[in-house]
Amino acid sequence: QAKIDAERELMLVAFIDGKHIGNCSLMSIAPYKRYSHRCDVEIALYKEFCGCGIGKAMLQTVLDVAKNIGYEQAELEVMAENKDAIAMYEKLGFEKFGTFPDNMKYAGGSYMDAYWMMKKL
Repeated sequence: QAKIDAERELMLVAFIDGKHIGNCSLMSIAPYKRYSHRCDVEIALYKEFCGCGIGKAMLQTVLDVAKNIGYEQAELEVMAENKDAIAMYEKLGFEKFGTFPDNMKYAGGSYMDAYWMMKKL
């Protein structure tokens, strides 16, 4: 409901045969005017549906909406091991601007770094 009510946020949800297979969202970085040019995008797609264009279509739609409502740059985090996602983001114009060491901690105690990526809209 918060996404429906928000003027500058959006969530797309993908279904195949009634089964939820993923989502993509657009969010403000912060409620302050000095951050109003920046947005955060997130995408999650079940592995078996990766590589068939669904994620790219959702992300491109979200980026188009972001630009149309006045955002100037889109930002995201991606796990460093997710090479396919990184390649897709780079094809869409995102660049790596930093690394978050030990961004995620798995149940077994291991860690995974994440990259901070940004695209000018």
